[in-house]
Amino acid sequence: MASASGSAPEVLVTADDNGKPYNVRLWNPSTGAFLSGYKGGAATAPNTFCVVADSFLISAGTSKPLLNVWRQHRQDLHSACRLVAPGGPVRALSGSPSGRHLAAAVDRDLFVWQTSSGALLAAARKAHLSEITHLTFTDDGSHLISAGKDGGVSVWPMLHLLTKASSSATPWRAWKDHQLDVSGLFVTGGGIHSRVVSVSLDQTCVMRCLISGKLLLKVDVGHVLHCICLDSAETEAFVGGSDGAVRALPLVEPPRSIQVTREQLQGRGRLFRGVAKKPVRCVSVSLDGRLLASGGDDASVRLWNLISEECIRTLEHSGRITALRFIIPCKGMLEVDEYKQSIFLASSLDKVVRDESVDLQGSYIVGERIGDDSFEFTDSVDPSRTTKSETPTSESDEHVNKLKAANLKLYNMLKNRIMQENVG
Repeated sequence: MASASGSAPEVLVTADDNGKPYNVRLWNPSTGAFLSGYKGGAATAPNTFCVVADSFLISAGTSKPLLNVWRQHRQDLHSACRLVAPGGPVRALSGSPSGRHLAAAVDRDLFVWQTSSGALLAAARKAHLSEITHLTFTDDGSHLISAGKDGGVSVWPMLHLLTKASSSATPWRAWKDHQLDVSGLFVTGGGIHSRVVSVSLDQTCVMRCLISGKLLLKVDVGHVLHCICLDSAETEAFVGGSDGAVRALPLVEPPRSIQVTREQLQGRGRLFRGVAKKPVRCVSVSLDGRLLASGGDDASVRLWNLISEECIRTLEHSGRITALRFIIPCKGMLEVDEYKQSIFLASSLDKVVRDESVDLQGSYIVGERIGDDSFEFTDSVDPSRTTKSETPTSESDEHVNKLKAANLKLYNMLKNRIMQENVG
């Protein structure tokens, strides 16, 4: 991959359903200049592009279970990795913030692997009533959020999934706020205190508090919605619609009622409308809050200045936009000589859950330690002891000691397995 000096602190990542000549592209959002791209593999399907730590990019195609894997400093597919999901094409894909776990949805089933060994840690069968279309981790990696065509949004504590009973695991929270498919999902920062925002083909946008499950806001936008994102300050929610427009819903001064009708919404918020009246399926806001990117069925990405509310440039593509995200480029993504692989990625994925596991029922992870090479869980809490008005409290010393012993057992088991596989 060619070096790009003087690059912007943020890059815009895009993909389309044609996948030619590049499957995934990197752009300088400030200038609109094409920086580089990743070639090969099946064209990236919607809701499947993810960045795994600061080492790999992974996506899935629309018709085959084989995943696309790129090292961030190489344009071509990583030939040493052949990751195949069990059961069919992947409909949603997400990597944990630390890069330790990879979650995928195949039809109604939910799978979680350990990235370093390829071990299948969890397989929740029939996790939704209909096909799962969205997956995302909280920013601390403690919870996995799923949404699907059944109109439901579910919250899965990771530690509940990483147990012997993962095949029969049930979500900690299961919300049924939509009458039709969930078409967009966004989780704010804050770990267990995050807010979960979803949009649907039923024209509604819903926001809930993760820890309490409380409904915070439900807006009837009046147009079929396909995507959702919030700015870094969480002052506006941007929703893309079937009419080719992006609407900004104000969150700082919303109507006082939780249920907001389309009549109450009139005259509130901003409107960003492109020339083509084709559905907008992807939206993203830059980390500095200055730019909004939108893309959809018109095979182009539009960059909007959020201050002037004008479209400042258009990035043409060769197919419908399927991925769109502002990210801070990792070392080596643009400067090859600076690349340093921080995690190990297995060459294949298990199709069945291995027998060895640790019984950690009764607790769930509050956060991962990103950047720590040791496999360790941080503080844990018991969901049954958490009320809507309480924040999670630490367990007794005895329970903490039991967790530490379980963590050590799990760490030694995984370490020995990896060493055996490397020797073999």
